[in-house]
Amino acid sequence: MNMAETAVQAQGAGVISRAQVVELLRVAQAAWRAQTAAGLTADGFDVWRGGTLFDAVHLSSFRSVRQSEFNVVLALFHKLAGNTIAAMATESASGANDQRRRAAFALKAEIAKCADVLGGAVGATRYAEAIAWNKYRTGIEGLSAKQVWCVFFTIRNRANKKRQEAKQLLLGV
Repeated sequence: MNMAETAVQAQGAGVISRAQVVELLRVAQAAWRAQTAAGLTADGFDVWRGGTLFDAVHLSSFRSVRQSEFNVVLALFHKLAGNTIAAMATESASGANDQRRRAAFALKAEIAKCADVLGGAVGATRYAEAIAWNKYRTGIEGLSAKQVWCVFFTIRNRANKKRQEAKQLLLGV
């Protein structure tokens, strides 16, 4: 790893500033109001915010969010508030969109490769959606790049296990 990569990683490891926390709170409140108005949550703001934040980055407080996670969290709350333009702008500014797009492309390719043992293309896609929902409480479209890769490897490993079980069954082992 060269010095530039080290510097970028070190910058991303720092905790966000007070102004960034305030911005997250403002957008989260708008998202909570939108979700409540749509009847999608009956929880209070603090409970809903904490749960949503935990689902996104496995943290329970905005004060614990690191610089590398800030744009991911901000984009999520923009999406939940119904402000897709701001969400897309935030994702593209962070570079997370490119990483996520690459991960989503790899997942689609893996789903196609695993369709033979996971119930065809439709069954494999539903299986991936179910894994995303059970693990992260959101569909594949709402996952971060890292979470998409987790679903990718879960699909790959489960398909390989099913192939191995089928092979053992045929061989009578």
